[in-house]
Amino acid sequence: MTRRLPPPRAGFSLVELLVSMAIIVTLMGLILPAIQKTRVAAQRATVTGEINTLSTSISNFKGHPSLRASYIPCRGSGPNGGFLLKSTYAGTEPEAIYLKQLFPYLPGCQGANSGVTGLPNNVELDCNQTLLFFLTGGKVTNYTGFSTNKQQPFTPGQTGETRIGPFMEKPAANKLDSSDPNADRYIDVWGTPYAYFSWEPGINTYPSTVLLKTVKLNPLTDGSGRPINATGFQIISAGRNQQFGPGGVWVPGQGNYVSPDSGPGGDDLGNFNNGAMLGNSG
Repeated sequence: MTRRLPPPRAGFSLVELLVSMAIIVTLMGLILPAIQKTRVAAQRATVTGEINTLSTSISNFKGHPSLRASYIPCRGSGPNGGFLLKSTYAGTEPEAIYLKQLFPYLPGCQGANSGVTGLPNNVELDCNQTLLFFLTGGKVTNYTGFSTNKQQPFTPGQTGETRIGPFMEKPAANKLDSSDPNADRYIDVWGTPYAYFSWEPGINTYPSTVLLKTVKLNPLTDGSGRPINATGFQIISAGRNQQFGPGGVWVPGQGNYVSPDSGPGGDDLGNFNNGAMLGNSG
């Protein structure tokens, strides 16, 4: 008599499926935080590298023998306090004084009728745009620095022409906020433009505020109100949460990081700090 064996079972039982799913969910719960932590660390490393590049570029700009520059401005006489590009200056504006310091033979900085060749008229740059303009030339000179023509330094570069700069390569397209047709902004990996504050030796101070797009920001201070990096400059990324400083924006009396902050500002990165300002709030 031949004994029939039961047919082989197809698939898994419900209990087996539930156990398998539970194991997978547990493993994902263990792995995903580690992946996210690694990803955030990589992003911060990228931003730190970009801040270091900006810092080095600023040093190269100030050290160039053709330029008599001790700083790159972050403000000016524009309607919102930004650096104002004009085809003709009266000569008393801070922009005219600074440009004549860089380019002593530049016409149009003392009410001359000839104007300043190559500059757009009445274009206001915020702090980020101003920094990018002096380091690269930006859209004004097509990212080719400045001409060695002493009277026309802002004309676009020509093939084979010797230029002053650029002091930093044109950032990749995904690193630029190009919403302004006159000047780009350099953005971090999270899409926020870097904030830039310069210490102006002639005034021996930072500006009280600078314009970044439509937000007014204050320089970073320590617990006593003294600006951090007091004789240099500040470059700051808003971090992963894309919010500057405690409370989201810097306002008078709240532009510092003197107490633990797990909210906005705690993941900001700067050229004067080795890591996030106050930990890992991002």
